[in-house]
Amino acid sequence: MEFIQGLQELLKKQRFQRVDDDSQIVWIREEENVSAMIMIVPERLPGQPWISVAQREKNIGALETKLMVRTGKKVDRLTLMLCHDLPDEQSLRETADYPDIWWVDWKNGRLLIYENQRTDFRGLKNILEQYLEVWMENEKQTDRMELRRVLQPVTTLIVIMNLLVFLTLSVIGNTEDSSFMAAHGALTWDAIWNRREYYRLITSLFLHFGATHLFQNMLILMLTGSRLERAAGGIRYLLIYLGAGLTGSAASILFTLHNNADVAAGASGAIFGIMGGMICLILKDSFRREKVYIKEIGLTGIIFMVVCAASYGFFNSGIDNAAHLGGLAGGFILTMLLTISRSQIS
Repeated sequence: MEFIQGLQELLKKQRFQRVDDDSQIVWIREEENVSAMIMIVPERLPGQPWISVAQREKNIGALETKLMVRTGKKVDRLTLMLCHDLPDEQSLRETADYPDIWWVDWKNGRLLIYENQRTDFRGLKNILEQYLEVWMENEKQTDRMELRRVLQPVTTLIVIMNLLVFLTLSVIGNTEDSSFMAAHGALTWDAIWNRREYYRLITSLFLHFGATHLFQNMLILMLTGSRLERAAGGIRYLLIYLGAGLTGSAASILFTLHNNADVAAGASGAIFGIMGGMICLILKDSFRREKVYIKEIGLTGIIFMVVCAASYGFFNSGIDNAAHLGGLAGGFILTMLLTISRSQIS
């Protein structure tokens, strides 16, 4: 956890030294007549057993005794209990009788010192509060940077277009009605094969059957599309997105809608194309023994996403697997062609 690492660096700068103990985070500073000891207690993770404050105090009391025997000095000790927002009532009740415990709300950058708890410890109160202020400011800057990384211009524009189309169609009709969607640009075998309405190969990418379908696709698009856009550049990314959408729509016509009355729509073919594009860039890094794209995209997350999305399609009815696989292949090939001489991120 970055906060704990930073907190320990702060203690190190204050001349504390880490005690060699795998089960506890304890730091000690030897002073003239006393050994100052700080124990950091991280938040309990899901599945971890609950250790009562009384038991924790017993454990650290044993450590204090060992330290006193070794140094011949009195031990002055403080426990920093980390929490996400305010501590729960049970924890507060347990710590009420222990004056040497402070709570650190790392999420909101607050040092919480409750009634009956000591007001300072070796002059560290102000130092800790200053550290928390700096931590919060850095977190805000990181959040702003992450938001800018996600809100890439082309991806954001595509999402807005999908939302506007959905809202417009929702006003004039029912987006979960196949006949209504077919009348407004969705894919059908008859429209493509018999009436030669090839524009539907693109318009269908911006249509969705209901709010849930739209939300799922737009969420994945924002998470994956922004990565590929940063890696490949805006123009190349747009060409990959539309090209993969076309190959996905074509695969849907040939293998899913072939000579039947089904209706297909959605951005999933283009989204799978984005995944295919990211896999292509990661493989390029692997062959060139570089980490330009791997650092930007992340190999494990993309493989996991593709496997989950593909397995969802194969084990659930009503999913157009042909469009997914067609988009995946199209995105991979287009990315390979469009970035054939490209060796670094835009």
